[in-house]
Amino acid sequence: MLVWDGVQWTTAFTQVVQVTDLWGSSSTDVWAAGIFGLWHWDGAAWSDAGNDVVDSATGLWGFGADDVWAVDDFGVLARWDGSTWISLIPVDDDQFEDDHTKVWGSAPDDVWAVGDGGLISHWDGTGWSQDQWGDFPYFPFFNAVHGSSAADVWIVGLSSDGENTGVILSGP
Repeated sequence: MLVWDGVQWTTAFTQVVQVTDLWGSSSTDVWAAGIFGLWHWDGAAWSDAGNDVVDSATGLWGFGADDVWAVDDFGVLARWDGSTWISLIPVDDDQFEDDHTKVWGSAPDDVWAVGDGGLISHWDGTGWSQDQWGDFPYFPFFNAVHGSSAADVWIVGLSSDGENTGVILSGP
């Protein structure tokens, strides 16, 4: 990983294998996620920030040092509250798909997570709704979500129909 200090790039090392996402609210609050790890930079050093809820992630997004979101395609859908990771996977919904790859939000009550199989999940501040975009058996692999507001959200990915064409959605 490289860090720009305004003048030059320097190398920063973590124990994360293959960093897949990075998010930060300031130069003293940076999160790095990847295979086998989730690490936090406090301005002086990297520390292991994983626990039994989140030990790796493919996607990170946040609104501040006490509101960071992490997703992974192995059942991670969690929120950092400033002191601990809290799982937000509905425990009473066995139909809920929890294999997300990326996350983005316009506000703490407007968070979007996407993943393989055309999976689109939306957090409204109290719970999740889900949609599956595409047609069986060719659901796309979504690998990014971003926007500028609650009314301007973009999702991109790759089709699974053998053509490997790009998929771009805008909404909601």
